[in-house]
Amino acid sequence: MVSTGEVLPARVARRWLRRYPATALVNAYGLTECSDDVAHHRVSTADGGANAPIGRPLPGVRMYVLDDAMAAAPTGVTGLLYLAGAGVSRGYLDDPAQTARWFVPDPNAAGERMYATGDLALRRPDGTVEYRGRRDRQVKIHGVRIEPAEVESVLATHPGVRDAVVTVRRAESGAGRLVAYVVGEVDPSALGEFARARLPAAFVPAAFVALPALPRNANGKVDHGTLPAPESTAVPAAMPFAPPSAGTEQTIADIYARLLPAAPIGAHDNFFALGGDSLSATLLAFRIRAAFDIDLPLHEVYDRPTVAELARLVETILDGTAPDGGSATNGGSAPDGGTADGADGVGNGATAGRAGEASAP
Repeated sequence: MVSTGEVLPARVARRWLRRYPATALVNAYGLTECSDDVAHHRVSTADGGANAPIGRPLPGVRMYVLDDAMAAAPTGVTGLLYLAGAGVSRGYLDDPAQTARWFVPDPNAAGERMYATGDLALRRPDGTVEYRGRRDRQVKIHGVRIEPAEVESVLATHPGVRDAVVTVRRAESGAGRLVAYVVGEVDPSALGEFARARLPAAFVPAAFVALPALPRNANGKVDHGTLPAPESTAVPAAMPFAPPSAGTEQTIADIYARLLPAAPIGAHDNFFALGGDSLSATLLAFRIRAAFDIDLPLHEVYDRPTVAELARLVETILDGTAPDGGSATNGGSAPDGGTADGADGVGNGATAGRAGEASAP
């Protein structure tokens, strides 16, 4: 049995393998621009992950997983998927502009072109490639670029979740927040805890909406336009309100209150969920440095966005047992409305001798 044309969820693959153990299940991947299927993977129960891998390229085909600088994305890191070699078409008929946009020079083969699929993928440690969604679904919230498909993949690993989709809901002001719509036998509030333990803070949905089924259009795709507004049915992802304790927590909560419109500020409130963005995060880091006379790297605000988490870090720094990058200091200079490296939450990729190429079996 060959599955192609759509993502093959691991839970569906496992059901097939249990029901038809003697019939091989192959997950195939391909696009019209590359003569249909260009990669395949024989699915097994040991694959792991939320979706079955798309595997390795067929003979004569090259698959690259590259970052925005066209360097190889490290193993386990999501990048853009490019296809090269046999099967890649010459371009779009009578449309040179689109051809130039999507069919780009292959950095590993002089004079050849590769096709920019627009798909996100990562390379697993065993060398197989895993599809991670479409780049055009990438969103930016509070200065952090987020792939909803990555969040969906994590939620799908919860044993009680049968289906999940993550999208952005925007207020009239334009401010956005992530909302997860889930189907299954799971407490949405418990799912928030599950997500916080496995995702960066900025990737945790601000609210979870339980649905009996995801709305789909005639083609079987999730109909994002008919997903209900979360205000009436959502369960907030945040922990129950707890006032900040006296001392470090209270000082940090006061700094939050001066930078954010929300009030009151609790010990477990997330700076970004309350409306913080990359600029106010830079100011937050500076004001904490000034208040406690310490060196606080900006990335710590993204890694520990709640009052309680930052308070514990500050106390650790003051005690002299800080993690790498944090230390006591004699003060620093303020950014005058500027930004700092890492303010958008995106790290730099690694480079490789050959740019992210997967080998054919």
